[in-house]
Parts: sequence; structure tokens; C-alpha cells
Amino acid sequence: MEGGGGIGSSDVEREDEDAATDILRDRFRLCTISIAEAEAKQNNMEISQPIMTCIADLAFKYAGQSSSLSSLHATIGD
Repeated sequence: MEGGGGIGSSDVEREDEDAATDILRDRFRLCTISIAEAEAKQNNMEISQPIMTCIADLAFKYAGQSSSLSSLHATIGD
């Protein structure tokens, strides 16, 4: 019984992590789009929605990789 509960709780934890990641990605995307729109407006330019979405996704992936590398360097440094 105990082992079965562990598997179920692992699935729930994984779903919670996935949901939290989705929320974080969406908030990050909105912030990135807002910054891109403000910069474009400041320079009297327009930026298309697909380009903004692409930039936001790339920035989120880069931030995730940078975080992973920082954690790795911190672990190696110990």
C-alpha cells in the first residue's frame, strides 16, 4: 500500500511542477511581450505578434538554461 501511495504522490508532484512551470512561462511571456512592445513603441516601430511570441519563448528557454548552468556551477564549486 505504501509504495502505491508514493507513486501516486509522485505523479501529483509532477503535475504540480508542470502547472507551476506553465504559469511561470505564461507570466514570463507576458512580461517579455510587454517589454518588446514598449521598446518598439519607443523607437516608433511595430513588432508582429508571432515575432514577440518567438522572442518570449526563446528568452524563457535561455533563462531556464542559465538557471541550470548556475546551479551546476554552484554544485561544482562546493
